[in-house]
Amino acid sequence: MVDVTDGKKLDARWGVNYNLKHVLKSIDYNYYHLMALNDDTSRDASDDAASSGSVTVREIARRVGVSPSTVSRVLNGQVKEAWASTASRSKRIRALAEELNYRPSFHSRAFHTKRTQTIGLLFNVEHPMLDGVYGRTIQGEIEVFRKAGYDLALHAVTPEESCDSSFLLDRRFDAYLVHNHLDETVWQSIQRAELPSALVNGKSDLPISQLRPDDESASCLLTKHLLEQGHRRIAFAAPGAVGDGSWRHYSSGERLAGYRRAMEAGGLEAVYKAYDVAEPAMLVDWLKGLSPRPTGLIVSDDRSAAMVLKLLRDDGVRVPDDLSAASFNDTPMSFGSRLGEVTVPPLTVMRIPFTELGRQAAQLLIDHLNRPDGDAPVAGGHGATRLLLPAELVVRESVRSLLD
Repeated sequence: MVDVTDGKKLDARWGVNYNLKHVLKSIDYNYYHLMALNDDTSRDASDDAASSGSVTVREIARRVGVSPSTVSRVLNGQVKEAWASTASRSKRIRALAEELNYRPSFHSRAFHTKRTQTIGLLFNVEHPMLDGVYGRTIQGEIEVFRKAGYDLALHAVTPEESCDSSFLLDRRFDAYLVHNHLDETVWQSIQRAELPSALVNGKSDLPISQLRPDDESASCLLTKHLLEQGHRRIAFAAPGAVGDGSWRHYSSGERLAGYRRAMEAGGLEAVYKAYDVAEPAMLVDWLKGLSPRPTGLIVSDDRSAAMVLKLLRDDGVRVPDDLSAASFNDTPMSFGSRLGEVTVPPLTVMRIPFTELGRQAAQLLIDHLNRPDGDAPVAGGHGATRLLLPAELVVRESVRSLLD
């Protein structure tokens, strides 16, 4: 039988009196002391067993004369160096780690920080992601993530995963970038995962941070450039979805809006068409059927424009003598030049800053991950960012002046 009276405990079996408060204090002290020792030991063991080289945290600690946990905190940037002695000690630890070529274990760091140091890039499996403008956007993202100690992993979202995106809930990534298009089911899973996220080069009504080019303003500026050269009959064309005439990418609709704004401001008729990217010849046939014939043509992307220029040339139409042409993107080529520089004639374009777009999207996530509440998603209310990047007019030889 056990009786507790005035803070004292009587163990009837042993007949020993214990002061209950002292017993509890002793239990608390020993429990937390053992937990601290176990934490240091497990940290050291994981570092020792999984470090990428032969040098361990324990070895650095022995040489400097501090505890292994102190070395771990210094190397992980978790030590405040307000005092000169602390700063000096941290400097010695980092210098020795560099001298011994110490490299922390990925698995050990992930275990203790609860982060994988990996950002997931989600894209529709139907979109090519590593060529042209998409590749440059990813290049900008990688550039920023690498400097911050993160890797970027591409994940192609299949139609099946668009319907069941539960894979996002296993927290294999610390944050998500979504390129071009965001399915609502994917967005719901991102919200449930409670991870930072942003939509890049896409447009959505969902409350997610979005970074994209200012396509409407770019198109308005390009149209005004042709108007300033004396053109009054300017046609606009963009690749549309097969059959229904809708736009394959949101930017086509934005660019059409900018073109219409500039034409209407000048009191001019807007003439436009959505065409099948698989059949650019239909665009040439449409142009030939217009009456009166346009003197200027704006094509929504430069890869389509390059093909149209060739078809026009094969059909005897001289650019820019018979028809001026302009486009968007200024897609980089693998050998260092840009598509608009190698077309015949060189193509006037609005250069879209895709690399900078990637950089700013990556920095948005890095800044959020570094916040004290970095586990909260970059989305919703005041936390959602809307950023439009301006484009640059690059004048080449495909537009002639009618004012001469």
